[in-house]
Amino acid sequence: MYLSKQDYIIHQGLVWSVNAKKSGINTQPFKRHIDQLLIMLDRYSKVFVLRFDLRFPDDVKATDDSKVLSIFLRRLRKQIKAHYGNMSIGYSWCREQERAKHQHYHLVLMLNGHKVQSAKWLCSRIRNIWSDVAGGTPHWSRYYRVNREQFKQCQSGLDNTDKINIVNRAVFHISYLFKGRGKGYQPKTSHSYGHSRLKSRVIL
Repeated sequence: MYLSKQDYIIHQGLVWSVNAKKSGINTQPFKRHIDQLLIMLDRYSKVFVLRFDLRFPDDVKATDDSKVLSIFLRRLRKQIKAHYGNMSIGYSWCREQERAKHQHYHLVLMLNGHKVQSAKWLCSRIRNIWSDVAGGTPHWSRYYRVNREQFKQCQSGLDNTDKINIVNRAVFHISYLFKGRGKGYQPKTSHSYGHSRLKSRVIL
């Protein structure tokens, strides 16, 4: 897996600012995340992006796989669709484990921004599901409301205000998931990264 220590990554003909300080960025999973984000922006003109972490209780040892996360994501997707109706759900996650410590997960969730405009309900569901399947607690990082037209204007260079740069600021923040540090201590049977598998229908 290629590790880049540049402060930007070029993908899909676009330049993405990343937080590569100290440990660098794993480019392959980062690019897969960008692909999922662009597909969501193709499907919905507004995308709600939520960044959060999942931690285990202190007395829980590291596991050999990520089955508990798979159960969490399956339940969360089911409850999202039951509450908001059928929609595409994009996500990326990374597993981190440093030496003897148990693993934890960093996640980013991408949803239809026309239906999801607040993190309140999502956070309550995430908290309850993770407590049930792992006995742990989530940590909330930040959420973003990404707009397709603002993104296009930003990438075309028509406007570089803070409001227009919301996509770039969100991507820079989320690039933390793909840093090199903390990815080398998990068992060989586990994966460091995972993504939704949304398929592109048209090119933005």
